[in-house]
Amino acid sequence: MGEFLKKNALKFLEIADYLLSKEDFNFAAFNYEQSAQLFLKYLLWKKVGDYPKTHSLLKLIDECAKIIEQKDKIETLENLKETETIFLLEEAYLATRYFDVQFNRTPVEKMKKLVYQIKEIVESLT
Repeated sequence: MGEFLKKNALKFLEIADYLLSKEDFNFAAFNYEQSAQLFLKYLLWKKVGDYPKTHSLLKLIDECAKIIEQKDKIETLENLKETETIFLLEEAYLATRYFDVQFNRTPVEKMKKLVYQIKEIVESLT
């Protein structure tokens, strides 16, 4: 049932990578955020059968950390939470749709790296 979460996370990631290659930084940022959100929700769905109905990456990371039994993975998630890139991803969720913000390559490349880290963690735990 929740496999669509992973499928969509991978599709958003693919689209984000394409948009980044075309230097469409705002929409790449939005799609990276969507991918991260869905990967985390997928992990929660796999482990507990449900996920919070939130768009906050920080809240989703907290929920994931609560259910993971591997200390190194918990620490990695907690470290991701401390980066400014998480806040940029959260900003991208709203700002790229409703405000006149302009992302450039450097922060979006950081977003890409972080989302791939989340993907790796999720894949190693599911």
